[in-house]
Amino acid sequence: MAQHAHRSPQRTTPPPEDSPKPRAARPRSFARKLGRGASKTGLWIAGSIVGLLLLLFIASFFWDEPLRRRMEREMNQSLKGYTVTLPHAHFQLFGLAVDLKDLPVRQQAFPNPPVAVFPKLHASLQWKELFSGHLVADFLFDRPKVYVNLPQLQKEISDPTPIKDKGWQEALLKIYPFKINLLRIKDGEITYIDEDPKRPLRISHLAIRADNIRNTHSKEHVYPSPIHAEGVIFDTGRGALDGHADFLSKPYPGFHAMLRLGKVPIDYFRPLVARSRTLPVSSSSPRRRSLRIWRTSRFPTCASTSSTLFRRPTPSTRAGSR
Repeated sequence: MAQHAHRSPQRTTPPPEDSPKPRAARPRSFARKLGRGASKTGLWIAGSIVGLLLLLFIASFFWDEPLRRRMEREMNQSLKGYTVTLPHAHFQLFGLAVDLKDLPVRQQAFPNPPVAVFPKLHASLQWKELFSGHLVADFLFDRPKVYVNLPQLQKEISDPTPIKDKGWQEALLKIYPFKINLLRIKDGEITYIDEDPKRPLRISHLAIRADNIRNTHSKEHVYPSPIHAEGVIFDTGRGALDGHADFLSKPYPGFHAMLRLGKVPIDYFRPLVARSRTLPVSSSSPRRRSLRIWRTSRFPTCASTSSTLFRRPTPSTRAGSR
């Protein structure tokens, strides 16, 4: 009798509890497809913007020459009695700024030497004023040099056209279309040659800062513009001016400031003081208190003195001084 083998069913061992469970494959959702498409579109748009800005940056260098010619022509049309030559101009697209280099200003009657040379002039928006809704300009004059001799000064004095009508403000608007609200001068130099060319009147390392020139924050009939100026006088003395100004005052700008001088040789000013008696003085020009000058050595010097510069007080300034 044949015997049949009996096979017992095999028991499967359950996996341990800490073993990782296989993840079921999830179908791609419509949202993931949409996200990938949006990221590709965003990258394409960003790349297009970067490429466009790069092309505009490169193209801005090709605008420089037409900009230079137009600016030089319009500045000379605005000025009366003076001529400028503009060798280089560059418009910065990203900063909305204009840079001028090696700009000389010549008096037509006595063109040599030029009365001023500006190695670098930077004009841009004063960005902080945008928050108050004002479109005004920030001008920086880097290392400017002003040179005036006696014939040039005499010509300017005898000219019937006053300085304020010589077109200086219009010429600056040809450089940048917004009016100056912040003016900065860095490391400037002023030289005046009187009768003796061996004794020039010279101010070096001149730094000037004047803000709120357009009076965007203050009330009328006040001195709204804080000003500061300092420099080295005749290589041995120093001068500093601190206070406020009203550049929009008519017919002349008004100043309320303290001038401090130290170790300035007064002998340099004697020819100017002697000649000033024959020069016409307008009764409406700003008045100045005289400086107290005394001898501290065998050379007459202004050792340490100060003076207040001011114009005719307004009702608000009278009230503030009480």
